[in-house]
Amino acid sequence: MIELKPVFLRILFIMVCFQAKSQSGNFKTYNQNDHELIFESDSGNKLRFQFYSEKIIRIHWIKKGEDFFPNNHYETVVDHTLSGSYTIEDKTDVFEITVGQKKEMRIVLKKNPMRYKILT
Repeated sequence: MIELKPVFLRILFIMVCFQAKSQSGNFKTYNQNDHELIFESDSGNKLRFQFYSEKIIRIHWIKKGEDFFPNNHYETVVDHTLSGSYTIEDKTDVFEITVGQKKEMRIVLKKNPMRYKILT
C-alpha cells in the first residue's frame, strides 16, 4: 500500500486548484442580448449561455482565440430559434441568472474563478 505524505497531498491540492483556476480565469466582462449571455475571463476564455426555451439552455466554454460552434452544429436540435428568457442580477461575488417567466431554474455564476452551478 502506498502512503502519501501530508506535504505531498498539500502540494497536489495546490496544483489542482491552480490548474482549475487557470482553466476558466477570473471574471472580466460580459455581454448580453435577448436570449444569450457571454462572459469573458481575464485569461480570454469565454462562457456562453443560450436560452433556447424556458427549460433548454446551451452552455459552451471556449478558450482564448477559439470561436463558438454555430447554432446548427448539432444535428439533434430541430429548431434553433432562441426563445427562452432570463434575468440577471450582478452581486458582489456572483451573478444570479433566473431562467424563464416561471423562474423554475437558476444559474449561479461565481466570478473568481468563473464557475457555474444550475439550481432547480
